[in-house]
Amino acid sequence: MNLRTLATRSLSCRPRPFLAAAIIPLALSLTAAAQQSNTGNDATLGQQTQAETQATRQAAQDYEYEHPGGRSIEDLNMRGGYIKMPPYSEHVFGVKNPVTYNLAKHGIGLYDIDDDEFDYNTLNPPVPLADQTYTGQRPTWKSSHYPALTWDLRQLGVKGGQFEIMGAIQKISWNAGGPNAVQFGSMYYYQSLLKGRLELKGGYIDNDFEYVGTAIGGQASSGSLGVYASLPFEVGMSYIPLTTPAFNTNIHWTKQIYTKIGFQRSMDPGGGVTGSARDTVGLRFRPHGDGLLTIYEGGYQHEADATHDQMWIRGGYMYNTTHFTDLKTGGKSTNNMLGYLLADRELFKLDPAKPYRGIYAGFSAMDAPAEQNSYTQYYEARAYVLGPFTSRPADEASIVASHTAYSPYAKYNAINLGENYWNSASSITGSYTYRVMRGWYMSPGLSYTNGPNIAPKQKSSLNLLIQASVFF
Repeated sequence: MNLRTLATRSLSCRPRPFLAAAIIPLALSLTAAAQQSNTGNDATLGQQTQAETQATRQAAQDYEYEHPGGRSIEDLNMRGGYIKMPPYSEHVFGVKNPVTYNLAKHGIGLYDIDDDEFDYNTLNPPVPLADQTYTGQRPTWKSSHYPALTWDLRQLGVKGGQFEIMGAIQKISWNAGGPNAVQFGSMYYYQSLLKGRLELKGGYIDNDFEYVGTAIGGQASSGSLGVYASLPFEVGMSYIPLTTPAFNTNIHWTKQIYTKIGFQRSMDPGGGVTGSARDTVGLRFRPHGDGLLTIYEGGYQHEADATHDQMWIRGGYMYNTTHFTDLKTGGKSTNNMLGYLLADRELFKLDPAKPYRGIYAGFSAMDAPAEQNSYTQYYEARAYVLGPFTSRPADEASIVASHTAYSPYAKYNAINLGENYWNSASSITGSYTYRVMRGWYMSPGLSYTNGPNIAPKQKSSLNLLIQASVFF
């Protein structure tokens, strides 16, 4: 599971695209209302659609196992996010082991996600730990563990309700890339209403699973090691293991078109390590100085089926009232924001019997204020293959190219310190995710970056990436 974290403070962009970014969700919503009146589509939406997609994408044949009461055991999987968790049949111990079976009889799901990463620049000798400025500049490893429990609230007569609580144990060899933490990962209540047309979620939420959609292929099991844009997190969006109080509303106007609005207590503007130090347990409601982050997103999403190729277009806008350090003046300023637009499309199907197997392409564009964030713009182009071989339907191959513009004010500050700097970073990454066995995925990759940090200027890097993801 590609649960990357970051230690820097915030990517940024120029103000011009903000208005366009704000209009995107509204325009999509208006389009949705018109299309709804034409289609009259009353099919069940929301999580049922997600469960159907999971069933299609998985090679395991025992997915349709049902626990007593006639409900699919997948009702106990994580609900409401864009990330597609592997079905219980794709966990190491499978779906028919006595523990899983007996808990399911009472509407309880229990699973654990282990994510281990290694990153090393192969072009230059490792620097001392005290001199490390980016991940992989010396051999860097991270081990993360996320035990989770879900409860289907139909046990209490609440149809469509689910409670989830997740722990987080994370250890990293370079603390600035952390944090090192033992704390709550998430704790929230989810409710589906109106046959899935309305989804509500409130509690301590990891919004990196809810908005933007940066994970290649949208699969937690893929473990893709593509370039990863950190702008949403630097502007304040929560990510696991650093979740914050939030409330999300997702309106499905039709089966494909949605509008999602979120209200979230901002992350600490000093970054993940600072935030974890202030809230070691992860349950403080509002540490002093953390303001409100509002997120608006609209999109069109159609999963692959026998007659349609997969397509997902989403755009959004984030606005943060927290006071961030102003890189231009050295003081504090509020009104941090982010505009983003992403799209992914299946270009060719490789197997009509498994419509998700195909060749895909996508792009990302993000922009946030240069005064408050160290990186100003992010652009990404990607191509990937889901199920590249008939004998390997759960594998994934990807190649990702990106360009990141650095804030001119961050560069001016480097000059004042007598440091040289990079103007921007360009990167290309290739990776392959290999399903070793049920519940275990290995993802090796290589990533070349010209301009791996802003300052002091470091040589270009060619990082060896290895990731192991295990679902118990």
